[in-house]
Amino acid sequence: MIKFQYIIFSSTEKFKFRLKEDFVFETNIDLGKWNLIDPQSNEIVVICNENEVTVKAGYMWDGSTVIGEYYEDEQTMEASLLHDVLYNAKKNPQDIEVPFSLFLADKIMMRHLLKLYKGQGFVKRWLFPHLYYWGLTTVGLPWKWGNNNYYTLQKKEE
Repeated sequence: MIKFQYIIFSSTEKFKFRLKEDFVFETNIDLGKWNLIDPQSNEIVVICNENEVTVKAGYMWDGSTVIGEYYEDEQTMEASLLHDVLYNAKKNPQDIEVPFSLFLADKIMMRHLLKLYKGQGFVKRWLFPHLYYWGLTTVGLPWKWGNNNYYTLQKKEE
């Protein structure tokens, strides 16, 4: 499970959570080769090497935006971290192409949740449709919610 800390919102803070230790996700899907950079420190906060995504300690995100605090348990926090990373890469302000869609990012989160919740039905019946709808409604909209426009994408040479 991931280790994170709750961040108290303030006029300068727009995140809810900060990762305390590096965390690695593995998937059987090739997500490409790219990094996410913190523009304030210019440090790499996420490294994606095809099917392995390493999120570095200090990465900040807003949790499960769609479902809110009620489901912000360890399982959904882990899956929401992965989902947040993939959305940041896909909807980057630089408009750099990555080899996956927002729908695939939602499906990867659903698979991760199913694994963590051991296949419980609410994930398929309730959570995934909400995530998918959220993804559809934010495609092409200004990059302004959560940690949007915070991390910048750097494409690695193939």
